[in-house]
Amino acid sequence: MARRKRAALADDEPTTSGQAVRRISKNFSQYACIESVEQPISDAFDLMSLQQPASSKGRRGPQHRSDLVSSFFQPHAPASRGTLADLDLHLAEDTIHQPSRSAPPASPALAQARAELLEQHVRGMDAWFASLHAGASVLLYGWGSKAPLLQTFGARWALDGACVAVQGLHPGLTSRAVLVWVAAAAKAGPPSSYKSYREDALLELIESEAGNRRVYVLLHNIDGPGLRDNAAQRALAAMAALPNVHLVATVDHVNAPLLWDAKMQSQFSWVWHATPTFIPYDKELVLAGVPSLLLGRREEGSKAGALLVLSSLSQSARAVFQLLANQQLEVGGEHGISFDKLFQMCREQFLVSNEMLLKGFLAEFRDHGLVVTRRHPDGGDVLAAPLAPKALARLLTDVAGL
Repeated sequence: MARRKRAALADDEPTTSGQAVRRISKNFSQYACIESVEQPISDAFDLMSLQQPASSKGRRGPQHRSDLVSSFFQPHAPASRGTLADLDLHLAEDTIHQPSRSAPPASPALAQARAELLEQHVRGMDAWFASLHAGASVLLYGWGSKAPLLQTFGARWALDGACVAVQGLHPGLTSRAVLVWVAAAAKAGPPSSYKSYREDALLELIESEAGNRRVYVLLHNIDGPGLRDNAAQRALAAMAALPNVHLVATVDHVNAPLLWDAKMQSQFSWVWHATPTFIPYDKELVLAGVPSLLLGRREEGSKAGALLVLSSLSQSARAVFQLLANQQLEVGGEHGISFDKLFQMCREQFLVSNEMLLKGFLAEFRDHGLVVTRRHPDGGDVLAAPLAPKALARLLTDVAGL
């Protein structure tokens, strides 16, 4: 496949400077999620805080007597009955984002060092371009945000074809969605025209434009959670092997090479480039949103679990949940809906015929954590889905596709 790709590239006619080249640059805003920030763990400890005070031999002052009293009573003190559940570990989103917004700028020396390192990588982009046109794919690795490098490469070097930038760390991103956008770039058409195509049909569609249009795919984090399964990587490898597709990807996970077997390695034909930038992941953090674990929420995991549960329920049960969730979003996502109002709406849409049936659905929802009972400000109880508005909206979109 790699030899066929190189042979096909060799037959291409060079693009003249006067040729109007249509450039398509998409950032997959609906899938916009870059990698979450991992705080490095320092191995350096403050040894000064572990040093014992100087010996005071022969001194029996008040401090010495106080130490004797503490040493007697402290071991016999009753144990605390507090638990981890008593700790308030929930942080507001503004609190998490504040460090990236209010962090002091880098020192002039550090900023200059980063700029020089970035410029060094930019000067090496001609090697990336040569590798791409030789039939290989380029893989960038190293500590720091590599988004500026991909943006620069797309602006300076991907000039003889369409360019698609993909933010790969969104959990909802799929390989099929990537193929849809690449096919749209290859055919110079809207992505909505190709959403119904199968993956193999999309690959054939992209390859059919091999003699007419190149497509540069700038994939931020090919090791993202939505692309880590074998099926997704096989589809991406098949795409990278097409003669008119040039893939530049980044990785940040130390075990990323374990994603590819021998066949996929051959199809990707990676040329590895060490490109550490030491640029903080501030931009990625803002685009991706705060990790749910730091916010004291498990929205993504809860959404995935909720989707799995709903997929196993009947169509009527899913319709009841959708009705409840849509009503919750209409009022801002904070409050829910009363049982009487939900029953009335379900009867109007012929989803349930009696209260017992609705109560059965709600009991199943509660057992799986899909619905909880909350106290409304007016004093009554309401039913609500325990998800943030954005996560709930994404769940409804996924449920509609079941």
